[in-house]
Amino acid sequence: MKNRLLIAAGSIVPLLILSPLVIQKALSFGGEILPNFKLLLTTNEEARRIKACGDLTNMGYGYLKRITDCIPDATIYPVTRHRNFYPWTHLLLPGRRDKADDRLLVGIDIDEADVREGMIVQAIPAFRQAGSLMSVWAFMTDLDYDQMTGIQIEFETPPSGPVTVQAALLRSKEDHSVLGEWTWPAVTAEKKIFFKLDPPVRHFSFGRGSTPFLLMLKLASDPSGAAVPSVGSVGIAGVKINLEGYTVIHTDARSFTAMRNDFLQQILSAGSGPWMDFLMKIKDLKSTGGQRNA
Repeated sequence: MKNRLLIAAGSIVPLLILSPLVIQKALSFGGEILPNFKLLLTTNEEARRIKACGDLTNMGYGYLKRITDCIPDATIYPVTRHRNFYPWTHLLLPGRRDKADDRLLVGIDIDEADVREGMIVQAIPAFRQAGSLMSVWAFMTDLDYDQMTGIQIEFETPPSGPVTVQAALLRSKEDHSVLGEWTWPAVTAEKKIFFKLDPPVRHFSFGRGSTPFLLMLKLASDPSGAAVPSVGSVGIAGVKINLEGYTVIHTDARSFTAMRNDFLQQILSAGSGPWMDFLMKIKDLKSTGGQRNA
């Protein structure tokens, strides 16, 4: 009998200790039940989906639905770009194919800076040795970027004369596929120099996660033999969303739809048809706030 009492007491004590936490959690969840139940009763499925997945922000479901409903071909799903990383928006639109068609490009909640060249990240040294003209730098992009467009190099001290710089971008430490190679001969001596990539690295970084790129740098002085200082830091420049070759045909707040120029020219040359109707429909497309597209 005594053992049973001890066991019972041992079971009750933890419950007494945890009961305030349980009550607190129950009250917090209880405060959400009534508003959610009201939402369920007073809205339809479409409104709830927009609330959960966003209209012009978040996954941009509302804007994507309005645009794709106007597309005359159900086999076309636009390339969709977000400020952050949402690659599976097609799952919200059943019945449309999941392979994106780059004739149409939709941007959701995009800043002006997202379509302009800017610094992406500072690389970190993977190999750098005092007195060596060769160095290797690693960097990760975190988000998706259409193009890598430039490299900014800062020397530890200003070079005493012109410097020749060679660069090679490798896919990763494990995969040494070369994504681009560049040479800049007899560059004017400055402590910090920005090198424009010609050509840029197109389709640069998509879905890489935490896999770093490797950038190999090799320096050489001019024939005078002037000393070349070591590289102190390396910055990577690029464009998140490259609109080159596209025309923006619709905007709503910070979201937009763009069409590839050659496709747009085909439609305009035809003069009529389902795609011309599409252009007319989205011209007058209203946002959920009832504002007409400018």
